[in-house]
Amino acid sequence: MTKLEFEEVLKATDIYNPVEAAEEQHGSAEDIHWWNNMAIYFSHSDYTIVKGKIPLEVANKIYEKYPDNHYGIRIEGGCSDWKPADWTDGMYISYYHIDTKEGLLVFITETKDYFLRKQNLPETEVKEFDKLYATVNRELLKRVNPTISPYDWMQGSIKNKEKYNETVNRNEQSEVGKLFRTAISNFDKAVNPFLDETMEFDDIENYIKRVYIKGNVRTEYINGRKYRDNCGFLRITNRDTGEDTYYGRTPDSFSFELHRISNDKCYGLRHIYRTPTSKHDTNQSEGEMIVIATESLDEALKFNLSNGHVGDVKTRPATLEELAFIYNEIIKATRYAEEITKEKMQKMKEKNINE
Repeated sequence: MTKLEFEEVLKATDIYNPVEAAEEQHGSAEDIHWWNNMAIYFSHSDYTIVKGKIPLEVANKIYEKYPDNHYGIRIEGGCSDWKPADWTDGMYISYYHIDTKEGLLVFITETKDYFLRKQNLPETEVKEFDKLYATVNRELLKRVNPTISPYDWMQGSIKNKEKYNETVNRNEQSEVGKLFRTAISNFDKAVNPFLDETMEFDDIENYIKRVYIKGNVRTEYINGRKYRDNCGFLRITNRDTGEDTYYGRTPDSFSFELHRISNDKCYGLRHIYRTPTSKHDTNQSEGEMIVIATESLDEALKFNLSNGHVGDVKTRPATLEELAFIYNEIIKATRYAEEITKEKMQKMKEKNINE
């Protein structure tokens, strides 16, 4: 779970009410949201902490409804399969660690219905789960703003704008370069379909049943001074396979990534702008890059679009055979990414009744 996801769940369920800071075991502090004798706050370890008198009836209901606990609602921060009966004083459990926004929403809606039952009122909250979940994801996407292209993002990079633009302009001067830029653009749009202006999305209420959306946005600071707004990421995960794509923005770079597993074999391709993180990095490692990791390669293949070299510390110009291999891998990775994102998120075509 991210801080942004935590906040959007509390806002959607009308319990966003920060009142004081909670000191965590590692010294960092987060605002507490008090609700029905429970303190709810975000941990810097990327989960929500709920402390207080958590009704055993609620814990039992969650345990029974979600036996595999795939949403990560963990009693006292322990294992996913811990039974409420083993961690109660007879009426309550003392705290939860909740790993996902879906799990936090499950906990809040089940708890709200519990209090409604106690007042002999109709249970309405769990019935509204899908609507609330859609609201959370809709607001999350608004905040992350995944429509920012790599070109637009790099225009705001004080450090790397000039070199990135030189790479793009140089690629446009050759037929091979143009082919690569088109292929890379299509890959980026497959990883992050919100960049594809031609795509017709299904209603969010529908496609979030087929993919998980995870994201965050933040402001980066350097030496205590604000450096850049709107840094963040968006991860889209196929609910059926667990395969995902990742779109990220850091102050002076970006990343488009595919993570795929087929027949227990991993496959990954990344389009990134790499910027040195220390003085030990070499100039050859800097720039716009394609990184390919497959079972057939002994090590990841790195192709630097900024200078046409392959390798990392020790580099050399790419051969024609290597360029053809890299190009074909980008095309293949684009198809794989589309299976995760576009095929799951696009508006489904209605079947002809005569078909």
